[in-house]
Amino acid sequence: MSNFQPKALRRRALLADVLPFEVPIVFTNDFFFASTLKLNVGQQAAHALQLLRDHNGFTIPHSYSIVKDRGRSTQLSIVHPIVQIRWADFIDQYAETILTYCRKGDVSLRHPFSIVTQHATAPLEREATARDGLPHELLDEGVPDFSRMSSYFRLRKYNIVSKFVESREMIKLEKRFSHMITLDVSKCFYNIYTHSLSWAVKGKRFTKSELGAFTFEDEFDALMQAANYKETNGIVVGPEVSRIFAEIIFQQIDKELIEKLDQDGWSRRKYAVHRYVDDYFIFSNNAADLEHIEKRLAACLERFKLYLNTDKRSISQRPFVTPISRLKRDIVGIIGSVSREILQVSKVPGFIEHKAVAEDIRQKLRDLRLAVAPEEVGFHNISGWLMWKLRKICSDSILLLRSAPDEQAKDSASHIVAAVMELAFYITALDCRVRTGFNLTLLLAQVFPTLESDKSEQSDFLQNLIFEEFVDLTDVVLTSRDIEGVEVCNLMLAGAHIFRSRYVRLRLVENSLQNLANKIGSYTAYLTAKFCYLKDEVHFARELEELNKSVERHIIRSSLNFKEDTQLYLLVCDLISAPDVDVQRKQRVLDHVLAKERASGTIGHITASTATELARLVGFVDWYGVRLRHTLARRQLRGAREY
Repeated sequence: MSNFQPKALRRRALLADVLPFEVPIVFTNDFFFASTLKLNVGQQAAHALQLLRDHNGFTIPHSYSIVKDRGRSTQLSIVHPIVQIRWADFIDQYAETILTYCRKGDVSLRHPFSIVTQHATAPLEREATARDGLPHELLDEGVPDFSRMSSYFRLRKYNIVSKFVESREMIKLEKRFSHMITLDVSKCFYNIYTHSLSWAVKGKRFTKSELGAFTFEDEFDALMQAANYKETNGIVVGPEVSRIFAEIIFQQIDKELIEKLDQDGWSRRKYAVHRYVDDYFIFSNNAADLEHIEKRLAACLERFKLYLNTDKRSISQRPFVTPISRLKRDIVGIIGSVSREILQVSKVPGFIEHKAVAEDIRQKLRDLRLAVAPEEVGFHNISGWLMWKLRKICSDSILLLRSAPDEQAKDSASHIVAAVMELAFYITALDCRVRTGFNLTLLLAQVFPTLESDKSEQSDFLQNLIFEEFVDLTDVVLTSRDIEGVEVCNLMLAGAHIFRSRYVRLRLVENSLQNLANKIGSYTAYLTAKFCYLKDEVHFARELEELNKSVERHIIRSSLNFKEDTQLYLLVCDLISAPDVDVQRKQRVLDHVLAKERASGTIGHITASTATELARLVGFVDWYGVRLRHTLARRQLRGAREY
């Protein structure tokens, strides 16, 4: 636990733990978190902000689908910001209790085990740590900087399951056991019964006898229901808080499984059980033992109304080497040789074989493309990891371009950068998911500013190549995906941010933006269209005005309560925060959503100065993308996330 946990930062779980990883790239809780701290604002603005977040009933999450793997989709949810605050308060209040309930045994491969320090220790690129756009001016002097904060809890042991599969621990298990079975809990989060948390903590019989008593588990149960229509069957998918809730339940299931096997007279030397979230890895020396453990596990799960997915059941014999592991080994060899060649060139000024080296690297990258072709592996399993590797290679090759001593060296370096970028676009086209898009955007944000500042023929060549590749990718994705999908919107947001008016004025993009603008009531469509239009406000002046009118009309005519409906709440907040919306419209919207409070005399008519202040407090979109690279880079620090 950190030695210094100032009261002002106790809600820092808002920064990372209450949202899904897969959200629009310009969506951030940084402004939201800043607005919960001590602020230098007027009295009416402070009062209005409090009223906008005053609600203790149930809420409706903003749910959306993302592409998962092999074309399958999964539904994620952004929880209502009002509930997010309650979640953050709960995590801070009961942090030690959560840690205690997550230490019941040694089965779990991923669980909270301590409270992290306030700031991430992993390095960010210097340019990515700029605090531009973060509302620090709202904070009192002496409040610590939170621009580098990551997750509330530190996780043990593995932040991604592939690290376990490739670990020394797996090798030790392989030495001891000849057989392994992998099992998956069917639709785990969608089927978790919220009351089962009490069963996990206190036992079902005791829980039923103590109905109405105020306890940690009952409050956690109530918060999960408050985030999801007050439903008891199923919890929202995406936020780390949901994983913590599930982990407490699974810790008890693990404990009961081991107790059952102890009662069977089984020594722990006879088997091993490990679990990563809802995936089980069971080891023994024969298939019969594995089946026995599987039956015991199924019975333990059933007591909590959870069941195994028989379609994902797999038995293997040692060595437990997966096709993914073999593919990664091959790729590491190719990537390593490319990195070494780039390093060699950078250390030998005027190296006469620049051209040969560039062609050799291009050939190796072609080999890499062939290596990832096998269908049995599933490209989604390695695409994020591969893009992460390519970012490092591209960073090195850009340095090579900047330090090239002559035109020949610049030509060679530019061809290396081109080869890397072509492969990155190829990977994204093959596996266009949110995570792949994040990595591509980071890659472009890393490369493009350098190219724009380098006034050379080689830089012009690379800028045009990258732009053409991006337009081709946009065309491919727009013709094959739902235009409101996060993957599609993120691609358009990235294009608008990197290429600005050159991209958003393309007929293909303009038509798509108009289609998004016509989807009244869709928050993702609104923020995407608005962000892109703002890249050329003069050209899109009419479209921006029409979009603002239609969203205002939707808010005023909606029969939903914005304090209950997350999507409507986000629309209200980001219409108010948008820089192009005039203050009179912001006043009208605020007066409308606070009509009950105004009628009761709790607050008066919202003044222009209050509307202006609230515009800096309530938003969730970084409208000009000034912190985009920082936001994406910081996500890579989160131990709870994958590449």
